[in-house]
Amino acid sequence: MRFYNKLYLYDVEKKEMLKEVMIGRNPIFPILEGQSINGESQLCCMETHATDQYVYVLMQRVREKDWDNADGEPSRIIVLDWELNYVKTYQLAHHTNSFAIDVRNNRILYTAANDEGHTILYYWKETFDDVK
Repeated sequence: MRFYNKLYLYDVEKKEMLKEVMIGRNPIFPILEGQSINGESQLCCMETHATDQYVYVLMQRVREKDWDNADGEPSRIIVLDWELNYVKTYQLAHHTNSFAIDVRNNRILYTAANDEGHTILYYWKETFDDVK
């Protein structure tokens, strides 16, 4: 998933793929050099979380070789329903490597480094019924 902008919905019990979607207009895939991934390869779908209603996908816009210096490139979270239909996008104010969905407290949380290099926990209230 890390180097592709496609998501696949599988039914594990029936062992079949139900749906495939591409996020964005153009396909993204790794650039290979032998068995290694070239540093020019773009990173895409980094992490996925889900609630009973939605699938949340952490998206990046950074090349593999720039990952360690990606602080200036904000991340985004794409929200899809369980049919993998687009619902909305959250544009984050920071670059993040991870996020969490706190349904009990209606929050989306993520971490990012501040100017001093310290990790800060950011969150915002999300009324999950409003995501429509």
